[in-house]
Amino acid sequence: MDDWTYCVQTLPKVSRTFALNISILRGTLYRSILTAYLFCRIVDTVEDAAKLNPKI
Repeated sequence: MDDWTYCVQTLPKVSRTFALNISILRGTLYRSILTAYLFCRIVDTVEDAAKLNPKI
């Protein structure tokens, strides 16, 4: 699976509301917003994980 396919398949698994709104976008804006949203989700998960293994 390539990176883009992974992003497209991951979005609806981590967000219902944003996935619906992002899916309306087209072209470069769609790709940019989807990627930025997933990046922010990763950062938020790391920030919220008090006992995250530092080796990860």
